[in-house]
Amino acid sequence: MELTSSASTLKLTFAQPLHLSSCRAFFHTLSSFCPNSNFNSERSSFSSTISMSSNDLLVVGAGHLGTRIAKRWRQLHSTATIVGETKTKSFHAQLREAGITPVLAGTSNDSFPNVVFCVPPRGDPNYKNIVEAATKRASRRFIFTSSTSVHAGAESITEDTPARNEGRASFLYQAEEKVLQSASGLVVRLSGLYLLNRGPHTFWLSKGVVSGSEESMVNLIHYDDAAAAMVCTLNLQSLPERRTFLIAAPESLSRRAIVECALKHPEFAGAKKPEFLNDGPAVGKSFNGEWSNQVLGWHPTYPSFEAFMELDAERVRAARSVKA
Repeated sequence: MELTSSASTLKLTFAQPLHLSSCRAFFHTLSSFCPNSNFNSERSSFSSTISMSSNDLLVVGAGHLGTRIAKRWRQLHSTATIVGETKTKSFHAQLREAGITPVLAGTSNDSFPNVVFCVPPRGDPNYKNIVEAATKRASRRFIFTSSTSVHAGAESITEDTPARNEGRASFLYQAEEKVLQSASGLVVRLSGLYLLNRGPHTFWLSKGVVSGSEESMVNLIHYDDAAAAMVCTLNLQSLPERRTFLIAAPESLSRRAIVECALKHPEFAGAKKPEFLNDGPAVGKSFNGEWSNQVLGWHPTYPSFEAFMELDAERVRAARSVKA
């Protein structure tokens, strides 16, 4: 493209057709070059600055997981345009602080090379259509964060375990189908997610009585480990033949063990162990995601919920002793 001007004329010469995103960036420049022009480059808060680098990223659903993904991507790509789309403004300050542009859902339909979708279905009957629309915003890679709950009653789970189009799992199943039909789509199924103050342990500790068996097995993966796996997926240079990944911790724990591990942490000092009614059989799933680990080059920092709680408890005690 060549741009020349004189007092009375403005000449534009294009060597080849401009992509829509290139046009936005160009007209933003043109508005500065010609301050009295009628071009409007502010249709959204970020569309005028999109560079369309192959590393640019849109995170749809930048909450606890999505924000962590965006932050890790920023650490790897300091000049990339990274946008976090949210339903509310709860995470906007945190996103801005990390150099990520926050936008509210529905304010823009701009396309990006890379899109990560982190919005849970929450029973929305239109969920699969929302996901399908999001796939069309990705030109290089679209990653859908699904859940191992899509396997419903299966007991032994690998990447090849069939998903089930039934009950609550049907929302994820149908959304996954839309993703896998797209040219750039990958599905990452995550086991249960947790933080120190977020996860099933906090729910159980808040209840005096909990239904179900205390020996039921649960697989939990830390949000930071899950975010790291998503970034590894984004970094894949080409689409593998198998496009569904399984991200789970190497070790599962019983509900009883999870509660006992949490109670050893200073954060939960004074909390009481809930009573499990044991009014049903012990259930649980076994996970084998070795193929995913090898292809992605990913391994969790915390092999289990217990490992995280022990390390974090040591950190908290050390910090308190320094202050004392």
